[in-house]
Amino acid sequence: MPIERTELLRALESVVSAAPGNPSLPILSTVLLTAREGSLIARCTDLDVSIATTVPMMMQATRDLTLVNDEWSICLPAAKLLELVKVFDDGEIRVEAEVDRVTLHTANGKYKLAGMDAQDFPADSKMDSNQ
Repeated sequence: MPIERTELLRALESVVSAAPGNPSLPILSTVLLTAREGSLIARCTDLDVSIATTVPMMMQATRDLTLVNDEWSICLPAAKLLELVKVFDDGEIRVEAEVDRVTLHTANGKYKLAGMDAQDFPADSKMDSNQ
């Protein structure tokens, strides 16, 4: 599902500060991305503080004009993803997610990032109940 680069960059910049630089658990250096109901939720935590933000994704029409509504979750290296999105040109980024990797399609190329299973990301019961 596509998302505007500026929206993704804004979301990542707002949550990445919660991801510790040298975490005791590798999953804490990731950003949890969840696509659901036409939105992308980005969340980072250091177990004491969690920051999340939601940005709209663009609905994508197929040939028969039905809307594609992909729902997925994946944990990606927060700093690496932010660094990558910063150098992308403005425009649309199409995201294809699998269990352990994501492919970002831009006007200038295709970028693959290895990730971690979203089920390994620490739950935050307060935030999960609000989403």
